[in-house]
Amino acid sequence: MLLVSLALALPFDDLLAEAAARAPSLAAESARIEAARFDLAAARLPMDPSAVLGADSLGAMEGDLDPTMFMVGIEQMLAGPGEVGARVRAQEATIAVATVTREVTLADLRLALASLVARVVWRQADDAAAAEQIAALRRLREAALSRHARGTHPGSAVPAVTAPGTPSQLGAPPAPRKSSPGGGMPGMPGMGGGGVPASSPGSSASMPAMAEMGGGGMAAMPAMSAEGLAAIYALDAEIARAEAARAATLARQAGDGAVLERLVGAEWAGRVLSDPGGFVPAAVPGSVGPEARLAEAQSQAAMREAELAKARLSPDLDLGASVGLMPDGMVQGVNLMVGVALPTWGGQQRARDAALARAEAARLDALATGRALAEALDRARAEEAAALARVAALRDLVLPASERAWAAAMTAYETGGTLVSALDTATALAATRRELAEAARDLTLRRAERARLESP
Repeated sequence: MLLVSLALALPFDDLLAEAAARAPSLAAESARIEAARFDLAAARLPMDPSAVLGADSLGAMEGDLDPTMFMVGIEQMLAGPGEVGARVRAQEATIAVATVTREVTLADLRLALASLVARVVWRQADDAAAAEQIAALRRLREAALSRHARGTHPGSAVPAVTAPGTPSQLGAPPAPRKSSPGGGMPGMPGMGGGGVPASSPGSSASMPAMAEMGGGGMAAMPAMSAEGLAAIYALDAEIARAEAARAATLARQAGDGAVLERLVGAEWAGRVLSDPGGFVPAAVPGSVGPEARLAEAQSQAAMREAELAKARLSPDLDLGASVGLMPDGMVQGVNLMVGVALPTWGGQQRARDAALARAEAARLDALATGRALAEALDRARAEEAAALARVAALRDLVLPASERAWAAAMTAYETGGTLVSALDTATALAATRRELAEAARDLTLRRAERARLESP
């Protein structure tokens, strides 16, 4: 059986890097970081100056309305003391928020990729369990053929059911169907099936295919009891059911492969599908998760915005200089102007109060986020420990006991035991193998979820 490898695997980091390079969401976050850096560069620069162009009329009479002097100058607004530094620190905090936001997006991608790899590993293990179940059922069918080929159940008075001279529906059990080595439903070319074989091993004579498929020699088959024929039909039904379940698993695995190819490309998807156990993410304990760092970065950004709002309470200066020119080009005079912004309406004070309130809200949000993450991390660690215990119990105790029970039941059936007991034991063994594969998948998911709350 294909067991899930729980070993640490560095190839997952390469797989994640490939997925990250293809993820548009991460590219968008990188663009936001770049925009924030441009804003930081702009915050360090003063405001652009304004060019001033005007015309004055020095006359008071109606005929003197024509311009008698032109004004040409420049005007520059200067921010108040400390405002430029506060604006720079606010933009630096914005860059920090954008950077951690990208880490959160990357952590989400890591969890999604780890979950997908875990599903691929699980489906392959489930397919292997189905293949072993089918092989066990076929072995049981061969034992039934060998046991009932004498015509009566050992120790039973039930007579053989025959129809002399003609193929008998009761006297000739159908040949079992076999899967191709690649899996899938037999007889279904689209699913990789191998069709119906010409003969079935395990009987006392070569068994041709079914009568409707050209088996004219079936009259040569030894007569079989009604009990034996019922056992054969029951086993054929179980084999068909197991093959159908296996085909469904392979179809779902193909869907997982398509999703994986969309995330990492055909080459990496092929590597994962060929050896998914090698791409299980490492279970390394980490530090504080990205959500906690994001909440802290947002709190710091809100504080920097509050500091900027305080700095804007300082009056801004408006410096202006202009030159008066007469129509003939003579310089008439030079004007200098200094303006100071007055907090007449109190808008800056209200903006400061709002920024302080937002900073307090962000600080409390960071505390709440930290508490929620600590609780979620405690639960994730407990779930991981429980999943690990389940895997260990199934692998070390339940599966070996189920295998021993199947071996004993098979021996008992070959020496006269009941088919129901052997069939139940085979079904229980297959269920145990599937449960182990599911438990291993759950352990991988629990570890990935715990790593999502931390930072590897």
